[in-house]
Formats: sequence, structure tokens, C-alpha cells
Amino acid sequence: MKKKRVIGLMVLFCILSAGSLSALTLKVGSLAPSDSPWDTALKRLAILWKDISGGRVTMKIYPGGIAGDEADMVRKVRIGQLDGAALTGTGLNRITSELLVLSLPMFYTSYGELRYIFENTTEEFSGIVREKGFELITWTTAGWAHFFGKRPVLTPDDLRAQRIAVSAEDEEILYTWRAMGFDALPLHTTGLMAGLQSGMAEAFHTPPLIAAIYQWFGLAPYMSSMAMAPLITGIVIGERSWRRIPDQFKEEFLEAAQTITLPLYDEVEKLEIEAIQIMKDNGLTINHQTEEDIASWQDVIKQGHDILVGTSISPEVYEKVKALRDEYRRTHE
Repeated sequence: MKKKRVIGLMVLFCILSAGSLSALTLKVGSLAPSDSPWDTALKRLAILWKDISGGRVTMKIYPGGIAGDEADMVRKVRIGQLDGAALTGTGLNRITSELLVLSLPMFYTSYGELRYIFENTTEEFSGIVREKGFELITWTTAGWAHFFGKRPVLTPDDLRAQRIAVSAEDEEILYTWRAMGFDALPLHTTGLMAGLQSGMAEAFHTPPLIAAIYQWFGLAPYMSSMAMAPLITGIVIGERSWRRIPDQFKEEFLEAAQTITLPLYDEVEKLEIEAIQIMKDNGLTINHQTEEDIASWQDVIKQGHDILVGTSISPEVYEKVKALRDEYRRTHE
């Protein structure tokens, strides 16, 4: 009788163990609105991971900020309330400020440069992110940030005359804007619309597609033609959750993530053109900078780079990325 009881307990343990493997559900937060290109990509990735694992690994997505802002999501992954998150540069910078180098204003001029740098630094940055307790699954961009304002923003002085909203989670960027003499106001993404409506905020910088999706352009109907910086995005899984995924699936999971995100470059670029036209049809005015205007911005932005490099970004990382950018330019001119 005792032997049968032991055997029964062993069988029960095996059943429960098998059940736990088949029931591994990763809770992943995202600010991306439902059915936006980034939300759709995340849903497609969830389907691929489920197929690859034969249903043993599934993903439950919390879009549109349901899981909190990006600082909240990073914190929740660290304490185990979330398994992962789809983050913009703001959230990624909360993991390591070294990633600020990938979204420096006026440092890049094309998707080609950025993709080349991604291809040649992923291993290094994955290691840095892993040291912080996260696994970098993949990254891409959400477009290029432009200035939007209640009044035109052509020169640095035009922007200094308006209160610019900066992510409340980007402490380094907020400090840098203020150090350069701008009236920067910390606001969460979810609070920007209210800030514009109340007049508390008068300007912001974001990719046109995002300004269109959130309808912010209606309250800040002037967009500068100058693309300031790429908005990078990435998917991360907490180290503890990544360890729970059977090793046999991990390589395919990462390959699937690349398959899903690579087309986003072209898709976002196409949708951005369409979004700008729709915004123009609904009252958006695009202000075109002259060469003199751009030169004035370059002088100011250089000050910002000098503030960040050596404090938030190590000189070694900065020089390596700069060398890759210059290498790409030499070989593609």
C-alpha cells in the first residue's frame, strides 16, 4: 500500500511538472496602442512562439499602457509582476543609459546607418542588458522624432519660447534639455494630451506616426521638417522568466523576433508618409528649416552630446558607435 502511494505521488508530480511546462505564460506589457504596427508585431510574435513551442510557451500582451508607463513596466519585470515588455528608448534607457547612444539627436541620418549599427552592436548591448537582469529579444525603430509645437519650431530660440514636454521617465534627457536652456516639463506619455489641452505643455518631439495615432498634432499643429533622432524600440524578457523557457526553443524564438521586426522599418516608413498626409489634411503645417536653422541646431545639440557622453554614455561605447556610423557612411556614399 505504501509503495503504491509513493508511486501515485510520483505520477502526480510528473503530471504537475508537465502541466507547468505547458502552461508557461509570459505577461508582456506595452505602451503601443492596440492594433498599431508595434502591437500587431507583438501579437504575431506571440503566435510564432506558441507554434514553435507547441503551445508550451504563450504570451499574454497588455497593450496601451495597461501595465503602467515604461518605468512601471521595467520595475514590474524586475520584481516578477511582468515577464517582459515592449519598450521605447525611454524604457530601455531605464535598464541601461548606454542605450541612449542609439537615439542621440542629429547623430544619424538614415535607417541604413541605424540598422548597420544594430547588426554590429547587438551582441555587445545584449550583454550589457543581460548584466542588468534582462534578455534583449530584438529591437527596431518607431520612426524619427520631429518637433511639434503650438507655434512653429524652426530654430532653438523658437523652442525656447515654448514649454517642451519631455518624458518624465527620461531623467537624463530632461536634465540635458534644461542644461541647454530649454523650458522642459516632465510628462508621462499618457498625460501629454491633458498637458497640451491645459496649456501646461506647448511643444514635444515624437515621430509623426505616433503624433497621428495619439492625435496630439491637433493641439500642436506645427511640425518641423527636420528629423531629430530615431525612436528605438525593443522587446525584453526578464532574466528569471527567460530561464524558465526551455533552452531548445530560445534560438528559434530569437530568430522569429528578427523575422517579425525587420519588416517594421519599411512598414513604419510607409505608414509615416500616410500619417503626415492625413495630418496635413486635418490642419497640420510643416515648417521647413533652412541650412542656417539646421546649423544653429547642430551647435546646440553638440552641447547635449557633450553632457551625455562621459556621464550617461561611456566614451568607449560612444566612440564605437560613432566609428560604425562613419564606416557605414564611407561605404555607402
